[in-house]
Amino acid sequence: LIDTDYLHTLEKQIEQQLDIIEHEIHSIVGFPLNILSDEQLSTILYIKLQLPILKTTPPSKSFPSGQPSTDEETLKQLDHPLAKLILKYRKLHKIKNTYVLPLLKVDMNNRIHPSWNPLGTITGRSSSQGPNFQNLPNHKIIKRGIICAESLTESDYSQIEYRLSACVSQETSIINEYKNNPRSDYHNLTASRLLSIPLSQITAQQRRMGKALNFGIIYGEGPPKLSKQLNCSELEAKQKIDDYFSRLPLLKKSISLYKKAKYEDGYIITMFGRIIQVKNTKDHAVFNTMIQGSAADVLKLGLIKVDKYFNSNLETINSIHDSSYEENLPEEAIPEYIKNIEDFDLPVPIKVDVKRSTRSWADMEEVLIV
Repeated sequence: LIDTDYLHTLEKQIEQQLDIIEHEIHSIVGFPLNILSDEQLSTILYIKLQLPILKTTPPSKSFPSGQPSTDEETLKQLDHPLAKLILKYRKLHKIKNTYVLPLLKVDMNNRIHPSWNPLGTITGRSSSQGPNFQNLPNHKIIKRGIICAESLTESDYSQIEYRLSACVSQETSIINEYKNNPRSDYHNLTASRLLSIPLSQITAQQRRMGKALNFGIIYGEGPPKLSKQLNCSELEAKQKIDDYFSRLPLLKKSISLYKKAKYEDGYIITMFGRIIQVKNTKDHAVFNTMIQGSAADVLKLGLIKVDKYFNSNLETINSIHDSSYEENLPEEAIPEYIKNIEDFDLPVPIKVDVKRSTRSWADMEEVLIV
């Protein structure tokens, strides 16, 4: 359900800001140009303004040696007001054209109806188009435009990928941690070990470092990428990875076994028996493909369970990664809803975090489930 009045107002506000930024850019350059043209921007930045070329695009017919890059990462590094204005213009332009305008293509009841593909990704997660409702930014300015008739309830599987990686690898220390404390925040625990700081003193920023390492390991990220996320040298990142695996050898072994399966079988099987072809998947991503695939299965199986329990009287309107969304789910029905979608016979308990709003997606508040 879409708040069309709000989004139309937002559209006009963004257009006004785009006009202002466009005028500022033209004033700096000295003449009108297409701000969305990489070729024109490259000419202005690197020929007219003589800014340093930090990166080039891959060779093409038009540019055999590559073209000086104007991508986001490069522009952020250029110390010039024009680069900052271009980034701001692009961001607002994307919000308007990629998110706001597609959400305004509503029916007579102010609702949008995306087309869903239940196996829209290699892992088995769903995808949608017309509009792509699963790719909306985590930004309240957009979520404010998505409203509900009575209520909107979000159920997010807590740390599901890490819990499932423990199940698959049979890594005892992780399994025991979740068994002893089903609501354990393993990202905090990893940050505590990583930084040698007591668990009670871990800050939100330090938790993000623990999360980066936990998921970086599952995603198969190497020292180059992890060093950027952890803000350390590649040598230090490699040491952190080695230390991590020294504590969790079964996880390391499991990751290697799935890489091996790619070459021996060409496919992997999720925890729930679904086959995923991985012949063209990069080695480092095979284990993560299996874990994400199993998480996708958990979400769908959970939705099937609650659909049966509530006799198909639910209004399931969306799923995004590890979260599902119900419109108009009565507040008194939440405990039974959660009980059903958490009901999996696995080595670690599966837990769900719940948020709820009676206004818009931007106003979700945590619900305490006793």
